[in-house]
Amino acid sequence: MSKNKPPTSAYVRNYKARREESKRRRGPFRAHPSGATRARPRGRRPGAPLQCSIVTPVFAHGGTERWIKDLISSTPPQVKWNEICVVNPTATVGDTSEVRARGVAITRGLRRAAQLARTQDVIVTWGMASHGYWSLQSPARLVAVAHGDGSSSFTRAVMASNRSADLMVACSPAAVDTFPQGVRGKVICNAVNLERLKPSPAARRLRESLLGGARHLLGFVGRFSWEKNPYEAIHVLRALPQEWRLVMVGDGEERGAVESLVRQHGLGPRAKLLGVRADVADLYEAFDAVLVPSTQEGFGYVIAEGWATGTPVFSTSVGAAKLWPHAVFPITHAPVPSLQTNDTARTVAERGMAQAPSEATARAILRAFSPAGSAERRRRVQAGREVVSRHLSLSGFGQSWARALASVAGVDCSRKKK
Repeated sequence: MSKNKPPTSAYVRNYKARREESKRRRGPFRAHPSGATRARPRGRRPGAPLQCSIVTPVFAHGGTERWIKDLISSTPPQVKWNEICVVNPTATVGDTSEVRARGVAITRGLRRAAQLARTQDVIVTWGMASHGYWSLQSPARLVAVAHGDGSSSFTRAVMASNRSADLMVACSPAAVDTFPQGVRGKVICNAVNLERLKPSPAARRLRESLLGGARHLLGFVGRFSWEKNPYEAIHVLRALPQEWRLVMVGDGEERGAVESLVRQHGLGPRAKLLGVRADVADLYEAFDAVLVPSTQEGFGYVIAEGWATGTPVFSTSVGAAKLWPHAVFPITHAPVPSLQTNDTARTVAERGMAQAPSEATARAILRAFSPAGSAERRRRVQAGREVVSRHLSLSGFGQSWARALASVAGVDCSRKKK
């Protein structure tokens, strides 16, 4: 072997052989005919908490990070979370105070991921983090999570790398389409953390400062990326009267294009780009409506958070809005061009071409906030609250995940401490 090759190259060359060896060592995952469960992982004492860690490509700001925090905070004591390993050593790490307060360490690198795979009972992972030699050489069970909706060829390629997983979990039925054939899977819908969405006394003052003399606030919350389609919010604002203001919360690779679009149409006084904010609960309280123009979503936290805060949600048919369409105002979006050019001016011009869907969305918003539409607005807001209380509770989410982790590890974590 060449001295210039990294130490892991042997694992890459022998990928298939190591995968088969891993399967042989771990054994097939199936119940014994007598009903007995498979033996506990090596070194685990009877009755001890299930030792689990999370391996993730990034841990910054977004829906997946909220999902990780909710998972750690909602599972019962029978599940012990030890680490969140960010495999990208240069990735920006967001606010970790919440998970650190629960005794969860933040680590980095594939080498550490490999060490965890040898010491934990279960590893939960998503994205490209599960496509590596570390997942093929350990006795730990591997649970891969599907956060995308399968409409993207990239998402399907990422999830195809999870063939070595013992279990796949989809955050919504739409994400089941990403499961590789032959891999056992189930659906556990994301939950809404109501504690995180309680507004502070400063919410009223925040609304007044954002309005700046206008009457209504339209909110966009999310990553500034191609699939979130943030430029559609600018087109909708153009079609709304002057009494409406747009507040965009988030950041991402498409922020420059959105700012250029704002300047191109002279919307600076009416559009505020706030970046990443910690006071999201106050912002939801300030918004009159939430716009979700995404081209694809696995679940869509913003939709559920809008429901939980009683804010009317105008959404494309994605994620949670596709599951419970009666709780949102349905909209469509303009075709989003392929991002195959670095010419910002050209892409901004292309994104300004199709206006018909944006104008239709603006009409839907105005109709919902007219006297004639107030009854329908209240009905959809109430429907959203009922969806959250019946299907998206944090306690139910945690219990479902505890059962899934215990099942994949072949142990019983149902007993409660006395």
